[in-house]
Amino acid sequence: MAFDHSITYKKKNLRNILHQGRLKKILKILDNQNMNSCYSYLDIGCSNGYLTSLITQKYGFLISKGVDHENENLNIARNRYNDIKFNYIDLNKPVGNTLENYDVITCFETLEHVGNMDNAIQQILAFAKSDSSFILISVPIEIYHWGIVKFIIKMIYGYSLKELKNGTTFLSYFKDLITFKNIAKYRDNRDGWGTHFGFDYREVDKLLLKYNCDYTTKNHLSTRFYLIHNKSNFM
Repeated sequence: MAFDHSITYKKKNLRNILHQGRLKKILKILDNQNMNSCYSYLDIGCSNGYLTSLITQKYGFLISKGVDHENENLNIARNRYNDIKFNYIDLNKPVGNTLENYDVITCFETLEHVGNMDNAIQQILAFAKSDSSFILISVPIEIYHWGIVKFIIKMIYGYSLKELKNGTTFLSYFKDLITFKNIAKYRDNRDGWGTHFGFDYREVDKLLLKYNCDYTTKNHLSTRFYLIHNKSNFM
């Protein structure tokens, strides 16, 4: 059964504080952008459509679409929000030639689960209108001090490192984590989708630079935000 991610934004408890704090920051960033000429919106990694619908209603987009790789979530989204189109996407595949373009593109807490990060970034960028659109991406911080804290908490709660490459040990992973080395080398993407373990946002930085993106970043609590747009900022 697909997990209802909307609960993390609506149900008030200690575990959801960071999720709800991230949502407030998302809306604050979007509020600071010029939406006057923005008519179309694409949410990549939309899950069951909760945030897609919330953002669509708040900013009044005339065209709105959500895409995800989990069909069960997509079916839920279609039933709940029939005014929005929802389609399947596999971010691990190379960019196609028939992509639509959108004024506003978001991708929240999705890249950490993608196996082929390069293909995913290329797909996201290809959806943008080069002259007017902007892209807002959020990913979890799994390195530096937040990463250390989150890793320890997960170990206490019995999380396993089995999704990482064979031979990965607690000591080797933790040693690289506390010395701020790149932990992406531990990821095992044989099935095309990754785990939070081994996610290193510096890999995202490298790819955005590789494709000559003009972007700004901001770390807020345990989340890193990327805003890709020549004229946008985090004011």
